[in-house]
Amino acid sequence: MSETYTIKKVIHFCYAHKLADHPHCAALHGHNGVATIEATVEQLYGQWDFVIDFGELKSLVEARDHSGYVVCVSAEVLAAEIGQEVLNLFAGRAQVPLRVRVTIEETPGSEATWEWTYA
Repeated sequence: MSETYTIKKVIHFCYAHKLADHPHCAALHGHNGVATIEATVEQLYGQWDFVIDFGELKSLVEARDHSGYVVCVSAEVLAAEIGQEVLNLFAGRAQVPLRVRVTIEETPGSEATWEWTYA
């Protein structure tokens, strides 16, 4: 059996949202969202033995926080976009993530999750 390490970062952020022709989301409006990012590896990385630096994950979401960035996609697609950015953070490193999971809570009780697992 091998060991794994998992980190989880929860980030609160505010973003503008609009979905063309949607009955409830066609008008520009805002959300106080929560992004939860998890990453699992077998091997820790770098001088400080990290899965990944929490600050790197926070910066991915903060780029969308009060930035004038308008999310014109569903929470599911937003979770996938952030998930792909998390995978990009691992590019060029010796460690390979076994799993990356991103959950976007658009409103309390309404969540969308994207998950990538190393095959």
